[in-house]
Amino acid sequence: MSLLDENTAILMKFEAEGKDLSSMKLIDFSHLFADVASANRFAADAEAEGFKIAVDQSHSSEHTWDVTASKVLLPSADAITEAEAQLSTLAEFHQGYADGWGLFNSW
Repeated sequence: MSLLDENTAILMKFEAEGKDLSSMKLIDFSHLFADVASANRFAADAEAEGFKIAVDQSHSSEHTWDVTASKVLLPSADAITEAEAQLSTLAEFHQGYADGWGLFNSW
């Protein structure tokens, strides 16, 4: 299943739950890094691309750093997939990886 297919399925599930996807929402994209320096470099680059950034020590491990890159988007599979792919490439460049997305502050 492609990333676009996965995101389409997730959004269809949200719609089935009665979530309103017709208006702009703050979408949060999570990324994990082994060290704070890599996390901060990714954060600076993602912020330069227009994302709001939060860098925190991961709750799952004291030796990893979680960077949430957030952006207001119309929650469509195309828009989310495009942003997710862009950020994933940037995270890998900084020795990190994508860890999913959500609309954590939009409901």
